[in-house]
Amino acid sequence: MTRMMKAAVYYDNSDIRIEEMPIPEIGPDDVLLKTIASGLCGGETMEWYHKPRAPKVMGHEPAGYIVEKGANVKDFEIGDKIFVNHYVSCGTCHYCRRGRYTLCESFKDSKLFPGTMCEYFRIPGRNLTRDSIMIPENVSFAEATLCEPWGCVVGGLKVTEILPGDTVAVIGAGFMGMGFIHMAPLFGAGKVVAMDFSDWRLNKALEMGATHTINPKKENVEEKLRDLNDGRLADVVIVTVPLVSVYAQGHALVEKGGFYISALLRCRNLCGRSTPSNSILRK
Repeated sequence: MTRMMKAAVYYDNSDIRIEEMPIPEIGPDDVLLKTIASGLCGGETMEWYHKPRAPKVMGHEPAGYIVEKGANVKDFEIGDKIFVNHYVSCGTCHYCRRGRYTLCESFKDSKLFPGTMCEYFRIPGRNLTRDSIMIPENVSFAEATLCEPWGCVVGGLKVTEILPGDTVAVIGAGFMGMGFIHMAPLFGAGKVVAMDFSDWRLNKALEMGATHTINPKKENVEEKLRDLNDGRLADVVIVTVPLVSVYAQGHALVEKGGFYISALLRCRNLCGRSTPSNSILRK
């Protein structure tokens, strides 16, 4: 193949250019992946954050197949179809041993280069060996890109204390909200209440596993929630809408002794570091 490739280079939210750049060189522990599909998350639309760092290649939810491998790579072969995560912890430090992988001091030392909105990118050895997933034949490349975002959903639910039969309210039935709606019953939820302004999304939420829906434009949220939950508010509230007013509403809908999780807000804890992936509060 030629040693040049095309890439979507970000300058700002209204200026993304298709440019040519060199195909990354790989080291002995690395592989080169041909991108077939890649997700783009909500965080990558935050112009205030990314524009000062431009120009850059976006994307971090990729799937593709290996076209080159380093001399030390043993468990992967050219042609293998894989999904790979963008940042990978060391696995041995204090934070990793406690399961707080994103607090790892080495978390961002190893990343996909130059991004994944390009024809080819380099997967460093650590990412390859610690956090790459072989894609089964019955899973498409597009479907495989969901490994990262819905992996965040699973991570959030793992630290959310859902007891058997709990009523779980999910505010926001967008992409991530659908993940929580779909998977909450796997963690013991009895009732799953989807809340959104869009009736189309609410109907889709019922298909994804919601037992009840509330449209705040048309209904009193607290009254409706109490009506369908024996007079109580929700045992668990999960907010997936990045608005301060919605965070406050979510907290107000948690029953006494319940659990609140803001799935998109990356707040600071007392040590001044980002929380693992979700902000959690017990009421």
